[in-house]
This record gives sequence, structure tokens and C-alpha cells, in this order.
Amino acid sequence: AFVLRQGLRREHVGAIVAFCALADPVLMLAGVAGLAQGLGRRPLLAFWLTVGGAGFLLLYGPSPALQVLADLQVRVQPSLSTCASNATTSAMAGASAVR
Repeated sequence: AFVLRQGLRREHVGAIVAFCALADPVLMLAGVAGLAQGLGRRPLLAFWLTVGGAGFLLLYGPSPALQVLADLQVRVQPSLSTCASNATTSAMAGASAVR
């Protein structure tokens, strides 16, 4: 929230970007190293974390993809009333141009 607030206010943006760019890799490496060390001692925990992560992806993953496809379908396929209205308008415009 702090980073977003400072960005929206346009205050200290360069300093915050620099800090985040330096702090993120350091914290990621520390987390990965610590997790690797902990899971090396507990292979069963590593297995269950893998199963849990795969289950999460299988259950959650299709939801956003299906939502995107539904949004695309709504945008691509106009309703029948819109098609009929457009056809009527086009026919009327053609008839008036003939006169």
C-alpha cells in the first residue's frame, strides 16, 4: 500500500523503485535458500506442498481462463436483436437511397 500511495502521489518514486529493485532479489534469495534448507530436512513436507500447489492450480487455474473466454464470447457475438436492428436499418437506408 505504501509503494502504491507514494507512486500515486508522485513522491520519492525513484528512491522507492531503486529500493524495491534491490530489496526484492535479496529477499527472494533468502526465502528460497531458507525453504530449500527446510524442505531438505523434511521430504514429506516437500511432497505435500507439491501436491497442494498442483491441486490449487488445477482448481483455480481454469477459472480465470474461462472468464476470459466468456468475456471474449460476449464481445464477439452480438445479440440477435442487435443483428435484426442493424439489418432493418441497413435495408431502410438502402431503400431510401434508391428513391
